[in-house]
This record gives sequence, structure tokens and C-alpha cells, in this order.
Amino acid sequence: RVVVPTNMANVLALIAAKFEQLNSGTRVLLDAAGADRVLKAVAGSEAVDILMMPSIEAMDQAAAQNILMNGTRRVVVRDRLVLAAPTNSSLRLSSLADLLRGDVRRIAVGLPDGVPSARIARQVLETSGLWQALYGKFAFAPIANQTQELVARGEVDIGFMLLSEANSKP
Repeated sequence: RVVVPTNMANVLALIAAKFEQLNSGTRVLLDAAGADRVLKAVAGSEAVDILMMPSIEAMDQAAAQNILMNGTRRVVVRDRLVLAAPTNSSLRLSSLADLLRGDVRRIAVGLPDGVPSARIARQVLETSGLWQALYGKFAFAPIANQTQELVARGEVDIGFMLLSEANSKP
């Protein structure tokens, strides 16, 4: 059983299929979930062969709960924060400060307490001095893929998400 972050499930499913094809008789069971659910399940003694977490912080939590076997922790995938706009958007930004413009009315972002991309977005915007100024424009989504859905449906002008989310279908 391989437990993976929800935002990477699509790409990891392709990798798992290729692995199964190359290793006849081997089946890879992928379980996609958010970090909090994964930690609760694994801490509750559910057997997991490979645990992939969406952030270094989430891996630190797993290590603090003694969920990881000593010497097995590795960074195997990296993601990056991006701004994504609906496909029919004519919006063009050259800096984060452009998010303050009047033509940017709604910005999708996950809830920072539960969505890794939202925590990163908040850190970036706080460092840039923009978090409070933009707060009234935020359309908060409780889970990562809802941010992607808001953008895909054109309900927001732009949204913060991980590149792996932006490249997968909502």
C-alpha cells in the first residue's frame, strides 16, 4: 500500500501503472488522502509500505509520531507553488503586487490550516507584505482540489495551487 498526497494522485497512478506493467504479478494499491487523514490512519496502525507526504512539515509530523522507520526518509518529489487562471482568462500579472489591481477580484486559496499549498501561499504573501491587503479577495477552499475547481469553473480570477494540481484535471 502506497499512501500519497491527494494533489499527486494522478501522476503517481501513472507511475504505479508503469511499475505494474514492468513487474508482472505486482499490484500497487494507491491511497490518496490529505496529510492530516494520512497521519491519523498511519498512527492508528494501518499498514503502509510507502508513505508520501505533501510537505517537509508533514513529514516532520510523521517523524515526531514515530511513524517512519529510521533511515528511510527521502525526498523523492518536489512541487512548486503557482498561480493558475481559468483557461479563458486574459489576466496578465508581472508580480505578486499585481494581485492588488482592481481587475483581480477573487483569488482562490486553500485554508492555511489544512492545505499545504495555502500555507506556502500565506508565507509568500506575508513575506511580500500582501496577505492582509489581499485577504478580502480570498475565496478559501477547505481542500486543495477545490481551489483547482474554483479556477477551472471561472469562479475566481486566479488561484494559488501546486504545479501538480494545476497540471491535473479537477
